[in-house]
Order: sequence, then C-alpha cells, then structure tokens
Amino acid sequence: MALATGSPALAQSAASALKKLAGLQTKEREQKLIEGAKKEGKVVVYSFTAVDQLKPLLEEFQKRYPFINPEHYRGNATGVFNKFTTEARAGRTLADVIDISAGETYTLWQMGLIDPYHSPSREGISKDFMDDKGFWTAHYHFVIALGFNTQHIKPAEAPKSYEELANPKWKERFSLDPADQDLFGALLLHWGKEKALSYFKNLAKLEPRMVSGHTQQANLVGAGEIHMAPWLYGYRPLQLKDEGAPVEALLFDPVLSNPAYLLLTKNSSHPQRSGAPDRLGPVARRWDEILRRKVRPYADQDRIKRALP
Repeated sequence: MALATGSPALAQSAASALKKLAGLQTKEREQKLIEGAKKEGKVVVYSFTAVDQLKPLLEEFQKRYPFINPEHYRGNATGVFNKFTTEARAGRTLADVIDISAGETYTLWQMGLIDPYHSPSREGISKDFMDDKGFWTAHYHFVIALGFNTQHIKPAEAPKSYEELANPKWKERFSLDPADQDLFGALLLHWGKEKALSYFKNLAKLEPRMVSGHTQQANLVGAGEIHMAPWLYGYRPLQLKDEGAPVEALLFDPVLSNPAYLLLTKNSSHPQRSGAPDRLGPVARRWDEILRRKVRPYADQDRIKRALP
C-alpha cells in the first residue's frame, strides 16, 4: 500500500537529492553534504534504541559535526512507527533518519515512506545485513535471551527450551511484548506454520502479561514484578545482574536476534539532511567502540557464550 504524502514544496525526495551526488568521490560527496547540512543546522532522528545507548551516539555525532544539532525522538518500535506514520499522513515528515526493527521497516517500505541510500559508509557491512536496493541497513543486532528472577525461579528450574516455556506451571508468570511479531515470524519460518501457530496458541493459554518495551520488561524482571521474560535483549539481564539484581539469563535453540535498521525518510522537508546515513555510518562505528566500554561488554560474543548457557 502506498501512502501519498507531502506537498509541492516537498517534491524533491531524499533519494533524488542524493542522486545528484552519484559518481562523486567519497571526500567530495562528504563535502557537498556538509555544505548543505550547515545551512540547515540539524538532523532529526527517530529511534527505538535505548536511551543509554542512543545518547552516546548523538554525542559522538555532534563532536564530529559540531555545526549539526542532532534532535531525536525515542520510543519503542511501535511508538516510533506510529509517530512517524501519523505525521506522514498529515503531510509533515519531521524525521530525517529512522532507527527501527525489521517488521516496521518492511511496512514503511510497503507504504512508500522511505527512500534508498547507497552510502559509502555501508561498505564493509555483510550483504545479509542490508537491502541490496539500499532501503535499509542493519547497524547492529540484539541477541534474544530468556531473563528470569532467581528469587522466584531457581536456575535449575528455569525453562531451557521453547517447549519447556509452554509448561502449564508457568501460567501468569512471564511476560511478552505485543510488538514481538518479528520473533513470531522468525519461528514460523524456522518451524513451519503448523508448529508455530500451535506453539503460540498454547503459549497464549498461559496468560502472559503483556508489557510494551524490552527495557521495561527487563526492569520488571529485575524488580521481581515479573518472574521471567523469554524475549529480552540479551545484554539487559546481564547488565542488571552486574548491577546486583537477582537475574539470570538463558538462550533457547534456535537463538534469535533482532536487527536494528537505519532508514532514510522520503519526504523530509530538509533534503540536505538526506546524507545523514553517510554521516551516521562512521559515527556508528565509533559509537560501537564507546559502547564496548559502557554497554556492549554485555553483548560481546565471548561474554554471551560464557554467561548464557
């Protein structure tokens, strides 16, 4: 379904603005984008990345480009999607760049609200992590893990598989996020339609508490208000454990991951900002270095292998 938005003033899409730079060498392209960005002075990012991770990215961005003020809206994936599409329907595309999960990315593409970008900063990223037509690039992945409160569930008793999670003894003792349709889709592809639908119907009979936001779920598990949550971003329970919370984590087989995609909006009223992915790419690599010291030790592969059986 295509969604018609914008006005004659917004006739130039982000892609058409970038097309004018095609063929330029990287440094010349960067200079042209910077010249235009200086005139506009800011970039607007809508993101579902947690605040404690998003803030270092924006701070690093402003250090690198002090003449650009990065403004942002932060919400969960559903919140970001709803805000952006509501504004688009009203003909007001305020966001220049969107950071969001896979399901919402696909829907925005179907609605015709994002433009392709073939930024030089995509070089070096695996082709499996980006769209070959340039509509999205995954700049990081979350490993999905079960997190549980050890004051309510002993490690030896915790479910070790998807099948054990469906045991009736866990009725009303765990939570799910209503926006986890991506993970449902992944298991549907892995197991097949019949097994996946049967599994989730059985899971629904256990009356899980529906909580929006993986960070919120993790915090509730840490506080003991929820006994466990099977689809947390894996670094969160490890982070809570290091902070002293009675939390442990486990990986199920198959291990799921949730990519975060960087998108370029189509009808931004600031076409010079269309180069934002070019600038965010190098910053994101520096961002990863920063987060490895602050947050990403919990997402490091060796740490995961040691901490998550």
